[in-house]
Amino acid sequence: LHCLKLSGQNYVVAGNVLDRIRSTYSSEESNIQFSGNVRQTLQKAMKTHIDLFRGTGDSIYLAEAFRFSEKSKSALLMQAFHDQEELAYGTIPGEFPAKEKILKNKIAGYKKLIHDEMLSPSSNALKIDIWNEEIFNLEREFETLTQHIKKEYPDYYARKYEGKGTTIPALRERLNNEVILEYAFCDSLLYCFVITDRQFNVLESQPGQDFYKSVPALLDVLQQGPTVEPEEQFKAFVNASLLFYNLLIKPASSHIQGKKLIIVPDGVISHIPFETFLTEPPTTMVPNYKDLKFLMTTNCIRYSYLASTLLMPQKKARGMKAMGAFAPVEYHVEVSGQSVFKTDYPQGLASLPASLEEAEKARDIIGGDLFAKDNAGEGAFKSSCTDYQILHLSTHTLIDPLNPAFSRFVMYNTPDSLEDNMLNAFEISSLPLNASLVVLSSCNTGTGRLYSGEGVFNLARGFLYAGVPSVVMTLWEIDDNVGSEIILKFYNNLRKEMPADEALWHAKLSYIKESDRMRSHPYFWSAFVNIGNSNPVSVKNPAWWNYGIVLTICLAGLAAGFAALKNRKKKQAT
Repeated sequence: LHCLKLSGQNYVVAGNVLDRIRSTYSSEESNIQFSGNVRQTLQKAMKTHIDLFRGTGDSIYLAEAFRFSEKSKSALLMQAFHDQEELAYGTIPGEFPAKEKILKNKIAGYKKLIHDEMLSPSSNALKIDIWNEEIFNLEREFETLTQHIKKEYPDYYARKYEGKGTTIPALRERLNNEVILEYAFCDSLLYCFVITDRQFNVLESQPGQDFYKSVPALLDVLQQGPTVEPEEQFKAFVNASLLFYNLLIKPASSHIQGKKLIIVPDGVISHIPFETFLTEPPTTMVPNYKDLKFLMTTNCIRYSYLASTLLMPQKKARGMKAMGAFAPVEYHVEVSGQSVFKTDYPQGLASLPASLEEAEKARDIIGGDLFAKDNAGEGAFKSSCTDYQILHLSTHTLIDPLNPAFSRFVMYNTPDSLEDNMLNAFEISSLPLNASLVVLSSCNTGTGRLYSGEGVFNLARGFLYAGVPSVVMTLWEIDDNVGSEIILKFYNNLRKEMPADEALWHAKLSYIKESDRMRSHPYFWSAFVNIGNSNPVSVKNPAWWNYGIVLTICLAGLAAGFAALKNRKKKQAT
């Protein structure tokens, strides 16, 4: 035990040294690579402190193990969270984080230009050299800014870069009939930290080869939808979903009864919707998804990349409009005007007329403004996105699996000398968003590359970097009609002041209840997931508000009319 304690102390020192080394990196690529390189060290540190907890019973070691688990998941997201926290509490002037974002955005923009130029058949080496020089100068400027912040605001710098993590009491205080299940792999072991408002513990399991083989098997079933061999597919789904429930959820079953679940996944399970796990086997193997006992039947579920981000300060809605709904609908290539960071607008994209109907109905339910067709260019989005509590995007997405920062939303191709009408992931993270909720009603917005030590990089993640506390996203290509049905049910629930996770949960349950046994296939409904916080978004529908005002005026007019008529009759009688 003595040697184990010494090992734990050394890991704490090593963790602090790694934090300081990381603070010297200015580029996202360097940070991602560094996270991958140190992940195993952080996992070993976590395991050592779990062993110390079990050997001593001292919960301090368990808290330290949890801190290392968080550090091994996403340092970049942790830094972005600390920025939002410091800004909310006024401990650092907003100009410094804003300047950091601008510099990072410019660096990423030039890297995108280089990326596109290198893929061009007529690549221009001189352009690439010039852009590389710009990147070099911007990175030096970023380092100078970082050193200035370190000197002038040392406490902020330490909290952001030197591993001052979230405390367990702070997390437990925020839980409202909720349970955090944070998973962490280490070698052949899988740990699950269980955090409730009263308890804090860790569970251990050892997944076998069947577990790792079942991950792609389950995802194949979910992403393909109903096939020509329904019996075989149903059997594969049942076997995989039961296996995952028994390994990932059942050991914590005594803690989750009647509770909402907050899942913090790790590694290979980051792409899997836990809603689809089966809590018990079906009574028959005849394909019938409607009557299956899904985990979602009993538990509302949402996700988080880090438990720490659940403490993100709530956005203030004063003076903000309810919703900004964006639906480009049509995607024409020909347009005049050229962007500074101009890339080729994609060709052959189908129009999305259903997205306009969905956006209109969503706006009517929540209230706010609709930006459609030529009003839904990239410039329009950037200039107005700060004005709304809820942002709704319904458009095509282009996923770059090798460079997730270059994945993008395709906006309406309006003439623009500054924008290319493709909203890149790296651009989103630098936007000064005030929204409490972003709904990405587009395909594959939760799809992305899994980086060791940083998690899944996708389009939704950019909004979290920008300080949006809650995002609804999709994990694969969705059926347009079903997607719209679920999203509109979600908005109707949201209007009833349900939290986002409960609004989505009830929308999916309602869809299953109204569907037949094949349309209840998880392909149709489990692609939609909520990540982040779930605080209710207070919205007032101006349409209904106006109707109420008009009705009140009419009733007041009628009352006044009746009173005048009554007085007239009295005068005539006298």
